[in-house]
Amino acid sequence: PVVRLNHLGDWGKQFGEVITAFKHWGSPAQLEAQPLRHLFEVYSRFHSESEDLQELHEEARAWFKRLEEGEAEARHLWEQFRKISIEEFKRLYGFLGVSFDSYDGESFYQDRLPELVDRLRRMGLLVESQGAWIIPLEAHALPPALILKKDETTLYLTRDIAAAEYRFQRWNFEKLIYVVGAPQRLHFQQLFKALELMGYDWSRRLVHVDFGHVLG
Repeated sequence: PVVRLNHLGDWGKQFGEVITAFKHWGSPAQLEAQPLRHLFEVYSRFHSESEDLQELHEEARAWFKRLEEGEAEARHLWEQFRKISIEEFKRLYGFLGVSFDSYDGESFYQDRLPELVDRLRRMGLLVESQGAWIIPLEAHALPPALILKKDETTLYLTRDIAAAEYRFQRWNFEKLIYVVGAPQRLHFQQLFKALELMGYDWSRRLVHVDFGHVLG
C-alpha cells in the first residue's frame, strides 16, 4: 500500500513572522470574518515593512524561539493560524479530488528534536561553526548541513531528519518518495547524506522526485 503524507511546513521562523505581523497589525474581528485573507494581508505587510525595519526580523526570531520553548501565547496563536490554514487547504484539495492519509507537518516532530541533536553530538557528527551547529559535508562535495542556529532554534533539515527516522520506525518503508520542487534539490542531497552518515542503510531507499516551476 501507498501512504500519502502531506508534510506541512507548519513550523519555523515564518510562523514567528506571522505572529509578529498579527501582533502589530492584526484584528481578531477580521481574523474571524476572513481568516486566511487577513493572515495573508498581515504576512504580506510584514515582508513589505521589514525591508526597512530589520528589528521586525529580530522580533520574528524571538517569537519563533518562544514557540519552540512552548510559551503559551505563541503556542495559542500558532495553533489558531495552523487550523485556519489546514481548513483552507482541505477545501482546495477537495476541488482537485486530492486527499492525504496524514497532515502531520514539521511541528509533529518537534518533541523529538532535543534528543536528536544530543545524539548527533554524541555521534561526533555535529561541529560548531560561528555559534551555530553543522554537519560538515565538504568531504562529500556538499556544503555544510545546518542543524541548529545560533539562537538554538532548529531548521527544516533538523526536522526532516527526525521525520525520516519516524517514518522508517512506523512503516519500515520499501521506498520513501519526496515530491518537492527542484529548488530543494540541495536540501535533499544534504538530508540523504546526513542519514547515511548516521549509519542508516535505509537512506538508500529515499528518493527526491523534483519538478520545475512554471512561474517562479
